[in-house]
Amino acid sequence: MLGKPSVWALMALLAMSWAAHAGQAEFTLMTSLQDVLIPKDRMPQGWTLLGKRVVRDQHDLNLLMTVDLAAKSFGATISEKACQPLKVAGESFNVDFFLLKEGKGAEALFGLVKGWANPAIQGDIQWECVRWQNIIMVVCTSDRKIQEQVIARYFAHLLEVLDAKAAVLLKQGQKDRALECYRFLADELKDLPHAYQTWASLFQYRVKDYPKAIVYYERAAKEGGETAFTLQEQWQIQEGLGLCAGMSKDLKKAEAAFLKSLAIAEKSQDARLLASTNYNLACTYAEQGLPAQLYPYLEAALKIDKKYAAEAPNDSSFARYAQQPRFKALVAKYAK
Repeated sequence: MLGKPSVWALMALLAMSWAAHAGQAEFTLMTSLQDVLIPKDRMPQGWTLLGKRVVRDQHDLNLLMTVDLAAKSFGATISEKACQPLKVAGESFNVDFFLLKEGKGAEALFGLVKGWANPAIQGDIQWECVRWQNIIMVVCTSDRKIQEQVIARYFAHLLEVLDAKAAVLLKQGQKDRALECYRFLADELKDLPHAYQTWASLFQYRVKDYPKAIVYYERAAKEGGETAFTLQEQWQIQEGLGLCAGMSKDLKKAEAAFLKSLAIAEKSQDARLLASTNYNLACTYAEQGLPAQLYPYLEAALKIDKKYAAEAPNDSSFARYAQQPRFKALVAKYAK
């Protein structure tokens, strides 16, 4: 059986990539890891912030040595290190952070740490390495679900910190610098309305914090309107708002958002958008117990796209109607 690669072997494998990254432009910098660490009083329920580093085995110590050696090899300067030892769902582990002084060598260094954290190297322990521009974060647990939960929560915290910084800069009239805060996690953003839309989608799909997503979708709609966004983007904002409101059980808000997205879809004449919004409206009315409203929208969706004939009977929104003759007949009419 092959032995596990050494620190030096991993460094040798990735050293050749350094030349490719030497000319890489510097990133927007996060100046302190204190912004990324979650304060004790904001720890999620059920999380405990431990006082000392948890050393599971030699791999925990090897990680720190690997990063230090690799940074020197790749010309990257680590300006700050931090560790938050946590206990979540009965498991104790470390969340390690490394702050690079500049972007130089960051990608090569990240590649090495990612390789060192590979499950094939570390065995049963689940490692995950995440990079946010000049920040590298490493989470090591034996439970992948806990790991994903922890990464999502730190990511959400960073979103909030960056948004708070942007808000201060906006009050000072520094729009360009405010936009840079949002570009830290999405460097392609061209203006603040698109930043709010991106933040909304990150909270919706990556963090699954629907109330926060609603805040940013509403902010995007207010700040951007019809001038900053294309018709499809306007539809995405209202559709996202409706979905998040539905997940938050605010069905009236969901209904209002979907009606707006339907008007946008009708204006665009995009069949895919029309089918999706009609279906979501049908779901919303079904959950409100309003069959007179749900059936016209459900049939409108089925007429455009018959795929919903397969989806609707298994959709929890239609649970109370799925066995009713009218529902069955409508679905059967458009079934492939």
